[in-house]
Order: sequence, then structure tokens, then C-alpha cells
Amino acid sequence: MNTIKGLDEKIMIKGWYDDVVPFSPIQSRLMNKIKFNGLGLLKEWGLKSFPRAKNNREAFKHYMTEPTCTICGFKTGYIGEGSKTVLPGSAMLKIDFRIVNDQNPRKLLQLLKEHLHNHGFDDIQVKALGLVEPSTTKPSAPIAKAAERAGKIVYGRAPVVMPRNPASGPDYLFTKHLGLDSIWTGSGPPSAYSHAHAPNEWTTVDNFLNGIRYIATIMDCYAH
Repeated sequence: MNTIKGLDEKIMIKGWYDDVVPFSPIQSRLMNKIKFNGLGLLKEWGLKSFPRAKNNREAFKHYMTEPTCTICGFKTGYIGEGSKTVLPGSAMLKIDFRIVNDQNPRKLLQLLKEHLHNHGFDDIQVKALGLVEPSTTKPSAPIAKAAERAGKIVYGRAPVVMPRNPASGPDYLFTKHLGLDSIWTGSGPPSAYSHAHAPNEWTTVDNFLNGIRYIATIMDCYAH
């Protein structure tokens, strides 16, 4: 792994960043408007500083604009009941790459295999568990503007517009294959408090009802 990613979190596979598209001026302005509680994250994670970042804003920029590589887990040796003094005969590592526009997951998979070969790891077998293309929609798209207007109408204040959502899903099927604009928007409490994607995820009746009004208002604004 130390040939794939450095201590500074930079992916060291040759050509990995070649197709990364930088943020447009509009995307950059939207990103700079977003509040980022970097100190809170450092405290939660037990860290003193962010790798490669001199300050919170620089860390947030890396988070929003660059691909990542994460070790999800690894397994080797004997871990069953009782003791057994043996040398491991094999090992398995599961890693996750998050990519950005306009990177191609199939091209990157080939770059990973070539990287391992060039570093003498020909005995490693690479199995792709999923390939999801990145997706993007311009902030000026009609559906994005309709969601902004609907947010002001229903909630009484301007929404926070994220120029990129660090998540995964088949969004590219709509934007790339069907040529449609696509947005992701929420209608509940902030995920940091509502345990989104975790046990005991919750919302409130008021948030649920406002969510209904919000979606209906988006459709009305988009139609006009």
C-alpha cells in the first residue's frame, strides 16, 4: 500500500490525476461559501492537523476536489479458535477509490494493475467489486436553480449549494447516458445529528412534512 498512497494522502499511481477536471469559477465560489468545521473534525478523529493542508479551507478544498484512496480492511493469517503458529500463506486487502470528474474507473483499474506489475507485485490478483463513474451537473442547471428557489420558499432562507457531493450512486446513468441534469437534495435534520446511514437514523414530523412541501415546490418552480 505504501507504493499506492503516500503519508500525505496523495495517490502515487502514475497518471491517476491526469483526467481530473478542476472546479469552475462558479463551483469554486460555491465551495468558498460553505462553512467547514475543520477543528471539530480534527477533535473527533483525534488528529492535530490535516495531511497536506495548511489550514481548514485548504483541507476542505482537497476533500471537495480530489480523488481518494481508503483501506476498508485487510485479512491474513489464522484467526480461528485456539493457537496456531504458522506463517500466513496469503493476504487480502480491500481498498476503495473515490474518483472525480472526468476520471474513468475502467482506465484507473488498468493503471492500478500496471502500477502493481511495475513494482514487482505480479502475484497479486486484483478483483474489481464495483465500477461507478463520476457524475456532475452545472450549478446553473434549471433543476438546480429550481431547488434553490424552492428552498427559499419552503424554509425561508437560502440553501447551502454543494458543488460536489462526496457520495456514490448510479447518478451517471442519468447525466451521461440519458443526458439529463441531476441534483441531490435533503429535507431532514443535518446528517451529523440524525445518524444518517447509521443505526437509529431519525427525522421529525415537521421535517417530513416540510420535505413533502419542498419536493412539490421544486417541481412547481421547475415547471415555471
